[in-house]
Amino acid sequence: MKISVILGIILLQFVSARDYYEVLGVSRTATEKEIKRAYKKLSLKYHPDKNKDVPKEEAEKLFAEIAYAYEVLSDPDKRRTYDQHGEKAVQQGQTSGGNDPLSIFKRFMGGQDTTPGKKQKQPGRDLPAILECDLEELYIGTSVDIVVNHRTICPKCAGTGAKRGGMTTCPHCNGKGAYLQQQQTPIGILQMQKQCDHCQGTGKVVGQKCGKCKGEGTVLTEDKQVVFVDPGAKDGEEMSYQEMGDASSDYETGRLVLKIRERPHPLYTRKGNDLHTFVVISIHDALIGLEAKVKQLDGRTITIDRRGMCTAHGEVVKVPGEGMPIKDDVSFGVKGDLYVEFRVQFPQTLTEEQKKLVEQLFPETQKEKANSEQAKTEL
Repeated sequence: MKISVILGIILLQFVSARDYYEVLGVSRTATEKEIKRAYKKLSLKYHPDKNKDVPKEEAEKLFAEIAYAYEVLSDPDKRRTYDQHGEKAVQQGQTSGGNDPLSIFKRFMGGQDTTPGKKQKQPGRDLPAILECDLEELYIGTSVDIVVNHRTICPKCAGTGAKRGGMTTCPHCNGKGAYLQQQQTPIGILQMQKQCDHCQGTGKVVGQKCGKCKGEGTVLTEDKQVVFVDPGAKDGEEMSYQEMGDASSDYETGRLVLKIRERPHPLYTRKGNDLHTFVVISIHDALIGLEAKVKQLDGRTITIDRRGMCTAHGEVVKVPGEGMPIKDDVSFGVKGDLYVEFRVQFPQTLTEEQKKLVEQLFPETQKEKANSEQAKTEL
């Protein structure tokens, strides 16, 4: 007797006394995502090679129960059979190739399902979305609660689109799931078996539609997701979340793909890992110096010492290590640089008295003016 057959028999003995939903700790209306989440948590906990706190024999038994319950409830056809006719009907139709708990676990963690006769699902469809963030949020990092509207497997019909007992024999293939096609070739007529396109090889089609999903097999579901944005994340960066995209009985549940979009900031602009901002100062401060105060994105005040020196309009001062956190080096506190531009605020007009004071302060200006006038006269 093959090992896989022995494992199958053992599995049936393990789970015959327990409800499959109870084994996974989910309700009878649990969604595909909830079933997968429960299986992942329990299978990792009781994996014979990973669990050190539970005796090996007990862990193997629990692991087998969990694997078989997931094998049934994750398959829309098997789940419907189980809901309608109980575990005996499922066990009678169960092939030995799908009963190996380690094989089930491997497929769940990314391997291929090679169960004979089992329809392979297509890759999932991603659900794209935009996550707008302020520059302050990208500087310090943040968490955002979002609401995701996506399609999930209908819990009432398990994705078939039919009400209970509403599946009928496909009239195109007479329930065989395939048909013979003849083709003339140079060596004669060849017969090829092709899958029925109307029932997708199942041999059954929807006769009476499910009242909840109206025959679609999926329903629009609203889920909440906590999104964590790392310090230093950039505009255009993408974050993906498994099993948060659209689901269907024909393809795997896709991902939610969030693309970060940085909102414009009134004072700061970002160039790579560097930050650029500006400070407006008076002529007085530009001439005699000052201590410029710059409010950083995390609320700290950065002081730039310009005392005792003149500051030209448009002059830029570099402050090392006060730019954006570098995402790959956040744990080491590595940041880009901050560039501060000084903008001198000039008055619109001067009084006669102010003009005289300027002439007294800058007599060389008058001398330059006189030389200019004399040059014009000589010409």
